[in-house]
Amino acid sequence: MEDLDAEEREAERLLASAKLFQRKTAADETFKWIASHKGVLGTLIISSMGFPIRSTMDSPTTMKFAVFLGPLVAKAKQALHMIHASQELTLLRARTSGREVIIVPKDDFAIIILQKASNK
Repeated sequence: MEDLDAEEREAERLLASAKLFQRKTAADETFKWIASHKGVLGTLIISSMGFPIRSTMDSPTTMKFAVFLGPLVAKAKQALHMIHASQELTLLRARTSGREVIIVPKDDFAIIILQKASNK
């Protein structure tokens, strides 16, 4: 009986590992796909606490974006919740004359994309 429980736990652990690997592979492919787009200057994933998880930018630039944009994401979510409690922030975009920052917040992380601003 104990052997069966141990086998079931091992099977569940292996299944969880396989699912995690599939999600990581899908995330890696998405990260590469975003970075390959014309005009993309950098891509960054930060945790919900604002810590860099993955980046295509150098370390000082990565830290600068994480430090300043992490709190911005949290404040934007909070502000939107105060205005429309039933609405969820799905995209935040800021644009200057030369660059654009696109932030896609999720529950546990946020994707930040820095790109050249298009002149449309």
